[in-house]
Amino acid sequence: MFSCMLLSTICRCRSVFVLHMGSGCVIYTLVACTVGWISPETGVWQKIGMIAAQLAAAFLIWFFFLLHYRREAKEMNERIQEMKKGKD
Repeated sequence: MFSCMLLSTICRCRSVFVLHMGSGCVIYTLVACTVGWISPETGVWQKIGMIAAQLAAAFLIWFFFLLHYRREAKEMNERIQEMKKGKD
């Protein structure tokens, strides 16, 4: 029961995470261009590559957190089931 609630929360948070990381990457890229960290002479494909790398890093971070929380939910469910068996 608890894992279902946790997983549904994770599913709802996916879209929030995508919006959060997407907007963060866009803002970071705009600031980097404005401040001069990314040269104006940088080609379009290099900029696209940088954005793709940022999104890939964000996805990897999200994916590892997803695995962590799924494992944690599974462990909690196992403990809850053990506690229920102890009451019977």
